Amino acid sequence: MSPAVHSAEAAVADLATALKRLRGDRQLLCELIEFFENDGPALLTVARESLAAGDYVSLERAAHSLKGLAATFEALPAAAAAGVIEEAAREQRAKALPALVELLARQLEQLRGFLSTYRQNQDVA
Repeated sequence: MSPAVHSAEAAVADLATALKRLRGDRQLLCELIEFFENDGPALLTVARESLAAGDYVSLERAAHSLKGLAATFEALPAAAAAGVIEEAAREQRAKALPALVELLARQLEQLRGFLSTYRQNQDVA
């Protein structure tokens, strides 16, 4: 793998570190990926609906959950984006939130693709 490709992957998530935390249990990592694939989109929908309704408490909770899901995979950009939303929702910074939620959506989509590829490669191995 070229250094540029490795660097781009590291920018999305650090699965080597996540695996260390899981004591090298690749099966567990794949199960967590499946959990992310199932729950991530639903939580993002809750975040968007909460934003549209002006429900900052629910938006803050959804962002907190998404931050935790992303952190599971050392997905620092997605976790950081969710953390910013969590704080902005707590402070009810309504004008900033739509752009922040869409940034998080893009980060989560990148992460979803990255994790899906990883899991597919594990199925082949």
